[in-house]
Amino acid sequence: MPPKRRKSRADNERWGQMISALRLMNFAFNNIKIYPPTHSEVVGVIKKLHETLAPILEEQEDIGFGFMDEMLYIEGAVSIEETANNQMLVDRFNRCRVKYLTMMRGISTNDLLTFFQVLNDEAVKPSTEDPSDLIEKAGVKTIHIVKAEVDDLAGKSKLRRKKTLLDWYLKANDTLKTAQEQL
Repeated sequence: MPPKRRKSRADNERWGQMISALRLMNFAFNNIKIYPPTHSEVVGVIKKLHETLAPILEEQEDIGFGFMDEMLYIEGAVSIEETANNQMLVDRFNRCRVKYLTMMRGISTNDLLTFFQVLNDEAVKPSTEDPSDLIEKAGVKTIHIVKAEVDDLAGKSKLRRKKTLLDWYLKANDTLKTAQEQL
């Protein structure tokens, strides 16, 4: 196994930006639910989210956010602590059947505003259409959604899914720890 690469200052900064974007998504969902789209609170949080995403999208083509049961991951992984801090966001995406979200280069503040409005409506009263179709109909081309399968959501009780997911997480940690100790 190669030696562990230290995260560079740029890596740490990008990671901070990704976490900041998730926090701003929480605010966006709440503000759009409470205020009209033209309100200063809504405009402010959408503008701030756009400013946070812009430097990441200058370096990369897109940014991926994944939502899986009670876990949230960014481009592969995020800690359980960060997931707990964003539980409302995870709940919101579970309610509107979003499994994976990709934001692409060229995203605008109007795209973000439309996206949050559509997903807020979807979270309150799920549509018969896919969330991805809803945002595409609204004219958003820079955000793509992979929908959760109905079987994924209805297959097991919430408590069982959480237990299973935690079991897998703990098992993965134990396997990694054992492998590291042997090396």
